[in-house]
Amino acid sequence: MPVQSIPFVCQNCGDSFLRSAAFVRTRAAVNSRIVYCSNACKRTHQRATAFVDIICDYCGSGFTRRTHEARRKERLGSGTFCSSSCRARGIRPKPFESFICVTCGVTFVRPQHRGTVNTGKPMQFCSRACRTTSVAVPCHQCGKIVRRAPSVLRDNLHTYCSRRCFGANVHSWDAGHRKYRRGHRDDLGHSVRSTWEANVCRVLKAMGMTYQYEPRTFNLGDVSYTPDLLVNGQYWIEVKGWLTDVAAAKMSRFREVYPSETLIVVDKHLYAAMAREWADRIPNWEHKLAGKRWPELRQGRG
Repeated sequence: MPVQSIPFVCQNCGDSFLRSAAFVRTRAAVNSRIVYCSNACKRTHQRATAFVDIICDYCGSGFTRRTHEARRKERLGSGTFCSSSCRARGIRPKPFESFICVTCGVTFVRPQHRGTVNTGKPMQFCSRACRTTSVAVPCHQCGKIVRRAPSVLRDNLHTYCSRRCFGANVHSWDAGHRKYRRGHRDDLGHSVRSTWEANVCRVLKAMGMTYQYEPRTFNLGDVSYTPDLLVNGQYWIEVKGWLTDVAAAKMSRFREVYPSETLIVVDKHLYAAMAREWADRIPNWEHKLAGKRWPELRQGRG
């Protein structure tokens, strides 16, 4: 029985040639309509049609892409773009926002999601060089001019020229929490050493009690001890959220040397009870330290 042959036209040279029915079935199985009369014509045609000119759907610039990639993009309907940047902007357009560099003063444009949308504050530097370029700032303690990177100053924190100046201005209690420093409180009329001391003084004022802040220093022999508050001239209050061994030894020695003096220690549990009772009733109550340093105070656990 003669083998059935089917005529074809070469896609490269245009010559007619015959192929068997088995060959036709194989080409149909692989879903291919391109047929060549020889391997030489196949290689020649593939080299000529390997790349195709395409127009970017976002910026309109022309570029070349491999033919099979262009066909795949056309089949999927995902669009053709010259770069990943055009693709990101073309598929998901992002709003842009203008910022001013705090170092060089140049106006630059960035996507909004890199600025105020996610971080809640605008971008401050147009480049890595501007972010790392040092600027001259005065020491907060002695006024000496020092140079610091702008990225270090972005939170508007105080700058110091040395550890000595830092220690002279910041109490050791607040060394790890720069936002919660000692200082003057306008509503109290005097300075305190911590946020907790300020809140305890506010509670005493709200209860109608009179107090004196560190009015007296007691001699304990080898060391001296100054309680925080003298309330109504009758008893002393010491605010100690973090009780160290040295502080515990001082208070124990104070009770031994001066048995007639009454000392009440406000620890984190007693302070938590005060916060639950007075935090919402006192307008100037300072919440930040209780929320960050001891989570149990924020969650209402004593």
